[in-house]
Amino acid sequence: MHLNNAKPAFTPVDLAIPAVCLLVYLAWSWTLPVSMAPDEAMRLPVPFFILEHGCLPVGDEPQIVHELWGTSYAYEPYGSSLVGFLFMRLTSLFTTSELWLVRAARLASVLSSCGTVLLCERIGKRLLSNPLSPYLLALCCGLLPQFAFWSSYLNNDAFMVFATAATINAWLVGIERDWDLRSLGYLGCSVGLCAISYYFAYGYIIASIVVYFYTSRQTRNKTGGTLFATMRGAGIVFLVAMAVGGWFFVRNVFVHDGDLFGMEASRQLAEQNAVDELKPSAHQTPQTRGRPFLLMVFGSEGGSWLLDSIRSAIGVFGYLDVPLGKTTFRLYYLFFGIGLLASIPFMLRERRAGHGFLYAVFGLLILFAFWMAAFYSWAIDYQAQGRYFASGLIPFLVLVVGGFDVLCSCLPSRLAPGIRTMAVPVLCAGVYVLLFAYVALTVIVPRCT
Repeated sequence: MHLNNAKPAFTPVDLAIPAVCLLVYLAWSWTLPVSMAPDEAMRLPVPFFILEHGCLPVGDEPQIVHELWGTSYAYEPYGSSLVGFLFMRLTSLFTTSELWLVRAARLASVLSSCGTVLLCERIGKRLLSNPLSPYLLALCCGLLPQFAFWSSYLNNDAFMVFATAATINAWLVGIERDWDLRSLGYLGCSVGLCAISYYFAYGYIIASIVVYFYTSRQTRNKTGGTLFATMRGAGIVFLVAMAVGGWFFVRNVFVHDGDLFGMEASRQLAEQNAVDELKPSAHQTPQTRGRPFLLMVFGSEGGSWLLDSIRSAIGVFGYLDVPLGKTTFRLYYLFFGIGLLASIPFMLRERRAGHGFLYAVFGLLILFAFWMAAFYSWAIDYQAQGRYFASGLIPFLVLVVGGFDVLCSCLPSRLAPGIRTMAVPVLCAGVYVLLFAYVALTVIVPRCT
């Protein structure tokens, strides 16, 4: 597999979009009330507990157990809380103000998302042919209203998207470097981050196994390597991943009597402590109510799960009670729809270029994110939330921007080469930035700060 631009150069210009996003995320993180940040009030006790006691919580400590739900987020992976704790610890050297400690914890999401934007540029430079497309990819990610919202408070979503972007970039680095020791370590780190970020990112762990062994076979054919070298590389990836994120699950086995994911321990605690209507035994889902899976996804009874989830993936803030306007949604639908439609010839072009396997993986990851979100709502907890699609965000945007990349080649040949190169990405970037500015002025600033 030959990438479009192996070993892309890094220039100071690459820092411009992440720097702008940093200012946007910081401003919002400093002004967003905790009451408008979904689940943050339940996540914050974990880093506050670590800060106060100097150890990791078991999960059933009274300080972190929610008074209504009867359990805590210490049972599930909380990599973002660990990163947030580091910033809280540093801040505590200067002040013990709860406001400043909350702002410090939110830096985990702020910086994770800035890292994601920078990784989008690296991914775009390796996959997209137009030299401006990587920056359009970074803008489409960084200034997506819902992504900016995730970036403003402590949650698992921003950290998870960073881990998925790092994993995709690790695949590309491994391919271009023929899976040398450095790229193996990079993949191990990114897989470990996926493991400790959110269950919705676990498709990338499976995909990493497939991508590594598939591309390693190509490397063996090219360099004359051995199967033993491939297995040794897999062992290195596994050990690094265990060191970065696997330790959490080993700890769960010992702390929760063999409960690897902590789900059963959390369920038992909630059954014991939650208010009656929120106990797991009393919880109603579309499945328990006898509603078919496909009817929940595509039906309209009680609201359209699919449409509500898509809207939320674009921009519905607070506890799903601050949406964008209908016209704004339509403009985003149009923007992404054009790119997605144009991505069909883009994928055909990439297939001819020998990248069909990689884009097949991207498509499966998008489907995995969709299936996980739908199944979670159907069988576990009905929530039409776009954040459950988050693990498929980067592959989706690569396809959309790839579609715009193809549109450049459709411009009249009589145009100057520079105009043909710049016209589509500059126009798309301008429209996208203006859309976000409108959202910021009409919704974010007056209603979400």
